[in-house]
Amino acid sequence: MELSGVIHYLGDLLGQVIEQVESAEGFRLEERVRGLAKRRRAGEGSGSELSAMINELDANAARVVAAAFAVYFDLVNLAEDANRVRVLRDRERLAGAEPIEGSIAFALKSARDGGVARSAVESVLASLRIEVVLTSHPTEVKRRTVLSKLARISNHLRMLERDDLLPSEFRALTQALQSEIAGLWLTNRARSTKPDVSDEARTGLYLVENIFWDVIPQVSADLRAAVSEYYPGAFVPARWLQLGAWAGGDRDGNPGVTTAVTVETLRMHRGLAVERHRAGLLDLARRLSVSGRAIPMPERLRAWLSARQPLPAHVQFLEGGMRMSHIACCCLCWLRTWLKRRRRTSLGRLRHLTPVAAELWRANILRCLTWWRLPSRRLCESSTSRWFGRSLRCLAFTLHG
Repeated sequence: MELSGVIHYLGDLLGQVIEQVESAEGFRLEERVRGLAKRRRAGEGSGSELSAMINELDANAARVVAAAFAVYFDLVNLAEDANRVRVLRDRERLAGAEPIEGSIAFALKSARDGGVARSAVESVLASLRIEVVLTSHPTEVKRRTVLSKLARISNHLRMLERDDLLPSEFRALTQALQSEIAGLWLTNRARSTKPDVSDEARTGLYLVENIFWDVIPQVSADLRAAVSEYYPGAFVPARWLQLGAWAGGDRDGNPGVTTAVTVETLRMHRGLAVERHRAGLLDLARRLSVSGRAIPMPERLRAWLSARQPLPAHVQFLEGGMRMSHIACCCLCWLRTWLKRRRRTSLGRLRHLTPVAAELWRANILRCLTWWRLPSRRLCESSTSRWFGRSLRCLAFTLHG
């Protein structure tokens, strides 16, 4: 479905919602205002009729018109975002193996084709430092509830892009979109009270959890892959792309940012990171289902787990029920339990583990997993192990900055 078709489709759904939730008269009023505004923009009128009509609206009618345009432009923005993604995907699909213009790979390929030496690229990479900082901008007033509804609508729009969408699936998506638009219409767009610093920090964390947590590692992976393709052997720093947050840490005279607020903000940031790492470890434990019968378990890996006795109850169950055939799963479950305990620990008590110690601890875990030998490519060279190593490096940074 083309962009104009998607916009008309969403507009029709919004009109149905207005008729059902408000009234048919409210929908006709909004349509009349929209028609007059389009005429004025096209230069077909002076706008006096539109101004007179707006001035005559009572409070409830003005609310309906304002809400209709606010929701409509939210939907238009989502449709344009979805179309932009579709265009980029089509462009990359048509390019085949060649990188598309504007990508990291395109920049490095252009540098190589232009005769830029590897030493020059390594010099740039060595000094590369990018930090995306989330601010508490006063113009960003959307509540997290509204942001989550818009995100769900965006997901439904992506589903509409499928070429193999069945009629029943299209009807289900239409119903889901109409329900989300109705919920958006009935939700207060602004907070009833002025947001405090903790609210601002939580809004930033919403963006971290739902966007940056996955996107930043993808961008880093794109750079590593491009460097490996066009400048093999060139060193890529591990932390060239980082994420920062202003809310709760702007100790520049803001009276609302006290020591207690900053500590609470750090706790929320660490809590999010720990929970996401725990979820990642659970997913990894399910992937590492190597049987002890297929590949013998190394004694040093068994010793690593034995040194952490007594094991948590659910890990003991895995250990006994699987007869240690899923030793990697047991190790990762132990790590999840360790993280859960750290989640409840005060910031001060976590300081006993220095960044260097955390990195050594990570290396020890990776070494244990490497002992679990796999055919062809070893575990330490697999994408799973690279993900695991990156997660633990991030964890060390999460705990210590």
